[in-house]
Amino acid sequence: MYLALNGALHDAAIAAWDVKRQTDTARPISLVRFVATQGMRGIQDEVDVLEERGGKAMVRGWSAAAGVQWIDPLRWVPYQAASFVSPAFPGFVSGHSTFSRAAAEVLTDLTGSAFFPGGLHEITVRPGALLIDRTSNTVPVRLQWATYFDAADQAGQSRIWGGIHIEPDDLAGRRIGQQVGLDAVALARRYFTGQAP
Repeated sequence: MYLALNGALHDAAIAAWDVKRQTDTARPISLVRFVATQGMRGIQDEVDVLEERGGKAMVRGWSAAAGVQWIDPLRWVPYQAASFVSPAFPGFVSGHSTFSRAAAEVLTDLTGSAFFPGGLHEITVRPGALLIDRTSNTVPVRLQWATYFDAADQAGQSRIWGGIHIEPDDLAGRRIGQQVGLDAVALARRYFTGQAP
């Protein structure tokens, strides 16, 4: 299992960073700030979190003072600690999505089941447990995953919800991770059976 899983994660890193270097795409913070300087010209139908209010582009985001609201895009930051800057490498594709999906493929194949042992994995995040310098959850949040794929999908989605990635980064990362994971487990099986080169 370790051979296949570590091989898949290593190959996921190679695949994701190869795409990142070929595409060199912006992160949400750069995209939001760019739109803020350009205004809403020509993008009204393209986005659902930006809106023109009082002649100024505004972004719907998290404010520590008032929760989700319309805020100045030049003040918008991802939902993470202020001391943690957005990664200094391209956004496309999401490494979290690529790694997680590759691991889910390996674990599903080698365990013979997509389901977590016991059928369901659950954790409860207690109020204020998020390590950010803003108001976080004020009530317990229960997270559940039935399958490795559920957990992998949510790992990628969390990067969208946090404002570190956009949806195409996640979806493409999942597709790449799927292929990487399947290839890694197939190669590991060749080693297990003595058929590897």
